[in-house]
Amino acid sequence: MAFVVVNDVFYEATRNDLEGCVMTMRATMELKQGDLENLILNALWDLEAEGFSQVFVASVQERICGAERKWAYTTVKTVMDRLVEKELAARFKQGKKYYYASLASREVAAHTAVTKVVRQFFKEDWDELLTCVAKLREAHFVAARAAKAATPAAAVAQLERVYQQSAEVKAAQRFDQDVHLLVGG
Repeated sequence: MAFVVVNDVFYEATRNDLEGCVMTMRATMELKQGDLENLILNALWDLEAEGFSQVFVASVQERICGAERKWAYTTVKTVMDRLVEKELAARFKQGKKYYYASLASREVAAHTAVTKVVRQFFKEDWDELLTCVAKLREAHFVAARAAKAATPAAAVAQLERVYQQSAEVKAAQRFDQDVHLLVGG
């Protein structure tokens, strides 16, 4: 048996359902540093989308802290400074404080990340990625069917939203691939 993760909920699926796309995962996995960078970058984008032109560390810290995890101010600041070093964000001084702004849009960062995944894990074969996404989507449905009787209606609705989002991602990836082919990349 392997596990499929949907919004931090683990569902069992057979290895045949996954066909190599997802390996066994543990519920106790810790956030990797890259995951924290992504969490902070998403908070930065969200705050900017809400109209904040100057985003301070404390605002990001407040946004990412939840009941299950508290992040220290110094940790958030260190990661935000790392995003500046990676040229994903800019830092500006205002009095004694610094504020931050993103340098790359969410869409550009997503495109870069997906392109990197295709290069690293799929030997630049977009069709293989799309096949893997389709298998993962099916694995989500298998897990949902198995868990539906014992799953609250809200969780089933959430799984259906995940399926819809994966279909939208697949369509966007096809579009990106078509654009990539058109521009001769």
